[in-house]
Amino acid sequence: MGTRVSFPPNTLLMVEGAGDTRVILLLSGFVTVRRSLAEGGEALLAVRGPGDVLGELAALDGEPRSATVRSAGKAVGRMIRADTFRGFLRERPEVAETLQRVVTGRLRDAVRDRVETGVGPARLRLARTLHSLILAHGVRDARGGLRLAFPLAQRDMAALAGISDAGLQRAVRVLREEGVVSTGYREWVVHDPERLRAAADPASHRCRPPSATARPPGAPRSR
Repeated sequence: MGTRVSFPPNTLLMVEGAGDTRVILLLSGFVTVRRSLAEGGEALLAVRGPGDVLGELAALDGEPRSATVRSAGKAVGRMIRADTFRGFLRERPEVAETLQRVVTGRLRDAVRDRVETGVGPARLRLARTLHSLILAHGVRDARGGLRLAFPLAQRDMAALAGISDAGLQRAVRVLREEGVVSTGYREWVVHDPERLRAAADPASHRCRPPSATARPPGAPRSR
């Protein structure tokens, strides 16, 4: 079904606001999903990989594209006409049900990310975001550990984590000094996945309660 298409790196697959309704089934490679900001520029919303369906909402409701999709490195997909896609779903209700679960899952993830983004220190938010990405898209690295399978700029990681560029730099420095991660140009390697998982746990960032033997503020010193 559809036409097999190869996308060179940094190719626009879909443009926010456009009226086309074709669907792309991603066979290999990764793409970034971005949305325009009111103050200018774009925000990275998600990264999609092999097996993901792109553009299904426009194919189903006929509305303009809600985001811009661009290839992150080489990618291959099948481009499917909207009417063909809808006909396939009518003929295969089990596939339509699976797609519904995928769309619902993305909505749940978006709600969860919106709640979690901006909550907690930068190190927690970076660790949580990187841990989620590595679980979904991590590959074994020759140097040991797991490497993110696609290139991702630090500003894009900051956008996904909901922190400033300066906050990301500080958080990366701490995780690097702890031996958890190393970074290169658009490269992320996790050397200690267990410590990253622990760093992604909000409990590890909570302040400890004051000791019962601690002197209350303003109390006289013992002599």
